[in-house]
Amino acid sequence: MGRPRRLDGDPHAPTYAEIVERVDSEIVTFSWPEGVTVVQAYQGPRGQTLDPRESEPIAQLTSDEYIRMGGMRITRTLPSNGCALHLYGVVYLDGRPMYSEATSLDYPGITRLDYQVVPYGHDGMPSQPGARPASYRIFAEVDDELHDTPLAIVGQLTRLPLHPQDGRILAQPVVSLQAGVPTPSRSCPPGTRWRSSGRS
Repeated sequence: MGRPRRLDGDPHAPTYAEIVERVDSEIVTFSWPEGVTVVQAYQGPRGQTLDPRESEPIAQLTSDEYIRMGGMRITRTLPSNGCALHLYGVVYLDGRPMYSEATSLDYPGITRLDYQVVPYGHDGMPSQPGARPASYRIFAEVDDELHDTPLAIVGQLTRLPLHPQDGRILAQPVVSLQAGVPTPSRSCPPGTRWRSSGRS
């Protein structure tokens, strides 16, 4: 199978591409290639190429949208074990897309951890609304398995902690979590504001 047709010297591929991690998405930044109509992003396996004519882009935008948004936002949840992102500059000739060479990025992946703080009473059951809790239990949930991962539970009386050193360390458990299963990770006393942080 032939490679995507490319005009002489045009369209140009994006350059200086980088992936910036956000809480619920990734932002891809790059230098906008001169003369293209849109830039499209495709997802594929790490270390492999793809033909954009046989795939659907996971994101695309025009130059005006890129300037307004400050980059290309990838809202699809990317695999926690990583993937490749391929960027193409695209122009249209007689209504047909013409693709640049690919600018490929290796995304190493990230495991996302969510946590929920649940108040409990003296009877060991979740507290009723309005009742004074005897303790709080922190339940953690991940989108991929974690094994022997250190967490830091940080207390701060006046505001939410911003990082592990911003307050009093309440606990530093090492946890193993199954994907999609809320798991109790620690109990904490009432009257404390905290934040749980971890690395994967």
